[in-house]
Amino acid sequence: SMTLNAWVGHPSLKIFDNSCDFETKMQRVVEETARLVGLPTHLQRVTTKFLLKKEPDLSAFPKEVAYQIFEVEKVYLYEENEVVSQENVLKEYSFIRKRTSLRKSGKESGSVYGWTSVQTMKDGQRVEKKRIITKREYLSLFNNRDKTRHIVRQKRISFLWNIQSFNIHVFKEPSDVCILHAQVRSSPDSNDTVDMPPFLDVDRLITDSEEDEMYG
Repeated sequence: SMTLNAWVGHPSLKIFDNSCDFETKMQRVVEETARLVGLPTHLQRVTTKFLLKKEPDLSAFPKEVAYQIFEVEKVYLYEENEVVSQENVLKEYSFIRKRTSLRKSGKESGSVYGWTSVQTMKDGQRVEKKRIITKREYLSLFNNRDKTRHIVRQKRISFLWNIQSFNIHVFKEPSDVCILHAQVRSSPDSNDTVDMPPFLDVDRLITDSEEDEMYG
């Protein structure tokens, strides 16, 4: 429990439980590692998303549930107009992100900056490549951003519940929706279901495309 709580809020936190045999568990680890470094895998879905009726009241969280709060700024860059060199890539776009940790008092405690490229393959698989960038690189890319797209600003609340990782995205701009991301699946044959935290007011399940439409 203490080890898990120490990792709450890490942007790449993944939990591999003992609900399967050792070989299957190792295969999940290998597939997830490949996905993180931008290699195609058999990993089909990492999170399930739910629309919340309202922003959760943190005072309603059980005392044993540790959580971390972040402010996130996501900025889309210009899409490449050139034909993608890989013949199996259907579409590609990229964005930069500023992620600021907040203390429970609301005071900022430091920011990290990242760049992400997302490729949609012809077989429907999404491949992401990520790297950490400096503040100077972030500001330079920010000044050359795609100004036809909204800058997405949100608060994120990260926590664990019954050995599952959850992230609540509270959008501030360009809309004010609140979406729960739940890590439930790590391989195509996984039958994991969401053990929904009872202290959240859930509206309904949503898709990736619905989430994109909700915030612009």
